[in-house]
Amino acid sequence: MKLISIIIMTVALLITCLFPHQNVYAATSINVKINGQTLYFDQPPINENGRVLVPMRTIFEVMGADVQWVTQTATVKATKGDLMINLPLNHKQATINGVKKGLDVPAKSVNGRTLVPLRFVSEALGCQVVWKSAKSLVSISYDGEIVIPSPAATPINGDEEERLSVPIGNAFDGIEVPLLKSEVFDDFLDK
Repeated sequence: MKLISIIIMTVALLITCLFPHQNVYAATSINVKINGQTLYFDQPPINENGRVLVPMRTIFEVMGADVQWVTQTATVKATKGDLMINLPLNHKQATINGVKKGLDVPAKSVNGRTLVPLRFVSEALGCQVVWKSAKSLVSISYDGEIVIPSPAATPINGDEEERLSVPIGNAFDGIEVPLLKSEVFDDFLDK
């Protein structure tokens, strides 16, 4: 019995040494809603040190900001009216209209996508942000107009019939379920 306990403790110690704890990614998926509407991202949001990061383009464009990537300085530049936000990649400082602001977690690249701190960006654009930990949900309230992108249609084979891809549920984040256009079903039902 003592030998089994020693073996289990040794294996646990080896696992701990070989796979050190990383607090970059949350075990559960993070959901983001703006004015009650769910946002879908091509790169799932991540939790880094208690801060949620999301793909830059989606969050800025949903709130009507123009966003661009400045390659020379590795900086996200977003503008909306008189507001200008600059978020350099991997820096703990950003600027809003030229005024420096500290960041708890910097913008970063993950899987080829640039992720930005959601609370910082949302509040800079005039939103109220609430974290609901029990649901792993970021709830954003925005007084302005929002533009929620709809799922894109992709061709099956060249110019043939199109399929619509619709993101589904939390358990299937990142998985899209193809739906056939309604004409296909109409033809089937008419027979």
